[in-house]
Amino acid sequence: MSVAHAQSTDTIDRIMKTHVVNIGVRDGAPPFSNKAPDGKFAGYSIDVCHKVVELMQKELKLPDLRAQDVEVSAANRFEKLKSGAIDMECTLSSNTKLRQNDFDFSYPVLFGALRFLTNPKAGLKSQGDLAGKTVAAIKGTSADKILLRLKSSDYPTLNIMYVPTSEAGLAAVESGRAQGFFQLDVLLEFLRATSKSPQNLELTTWPLTVEVVAFPMRKNDTKFVGMVNNSLKTLFLQSEFKNIYNKWFDGKVKFPMSGLMKENMQRPSTTPGFSLVMGVDL
Repeated sequence: MSVAHAQSTDTIDRIMKTHVVNIGVRDGAPPFSNKAPDGKFAGYSIDVCHKVVELMQKELKLPDLRAQDVEVSAANRFEKLKSGAIDMECTLSSNTKLRQNDFDFSYPVLFGALRFLTNPKAGLKSQGDLAGKTVAAIKGTSADKILLRLKSSDYPTLNIMYVPTSEAGLAAVESGRAQGFFQLDVLLEFLRATSKSPQNLELTTWPLTVEVVAFPMRKNDTKFVGMVNNSLKTLFLQSEFKNIYNKWFDGKVKFPMSGLMKENMQRPSTTPGFSLVMGVDL
């Protein structure tokens, strides 16, 4: 039996011995996961994961069971999951068909879409306006994949500007070097709300994907995945879940809970997200 397979199938056994669930957290993904000046991590995903572990205390009859935050990066988070360094990743990951080949996912905790952050005067009112525009994206992301497809098929004059971070994407739009920054809408709303001039920024209304934000876990870790999802199903029916959601998305950052999320709370499933652009698999 391989080490990876052994770790995958022994997660609950190990938790019963250590009374610890290792959750992956990272800096730079607010409001889902971010490091505060005091070194502690906080965010929507972290709050939900900590509550899930709290609910697992009762199911496992381990009153001292606790969540241990383990720092990961955007680049190594999935490798940390495969190696057993973490049991689930509680930052910002989308459940996609391609990722399901390697990981199992929790029920969704948020639904979003890829959209553009733009200046209202930039003339980016519909997909057809992409012709001749310069738009920013982070290389290697789903956003990059979709833009490359649009450029090769319908909009050959579309210019893609690569930026290293979301903050750099915001700066490109604010300076006028780019007419839009293509990213997950909830992150764009966070950028807009916390920018120096939010009145000069808006999100486009036309989505190009359906994004399903969920917590990745090791593939075929059946008992652990089932316990996490049972805890989430219980949490969805409690007022505390809405309180956690509103804490992060009904303050300075306004991102109302979607109809898809409300339906998921009643009938949860692990169906992956998908692209609305033909020829692109996420």
